[in-house]
Amino acid sequence: MARGVTAPACAFSTLKSITFSVGRVKMKTILRKILVPVGVIWFIGLLIAGFMAYLVNSVGPGGLYDGLGRRLTEAPVLMRIFFGQERMWAGWFWFAVDMLVFWGSVALALILGKWLEKSGD
Repeated sequence: MARGVTAPACAFSTLKSITFSVGRVKMKTILRKILVPVGVIWFIGLLIAGFMAYLVNSVGPGGLYDGLGRRLTEAPVLMRIFFGQERMWAGWFWFAVDMLVFWGSVALALILGKWLEKSGD
């Protein structure tokens, strides 16, 4: 008699779930090996962009520019409270983009970290 014919159906489903969970562990291990270097490169890129945006200024034909090429204007009173009296800024749109990129990156890193950690080692 053939081996597969006499085996109970539950044995096949157990074998399938064991194979699937082993595949999932391998997948998460591969993702961890890919996402950690990508995250480190992303973090270094954010540091460089933040340095250029807030600490590098240049004077061009249209006025003062930051290190990312955004034209700087006088900050509104609300923002002067946080930046100080002499701080220039790129505007509300770029402020929102900067905050979205920064806090979105932090949230994505936390979500991916928890997801990769949840599988166990």
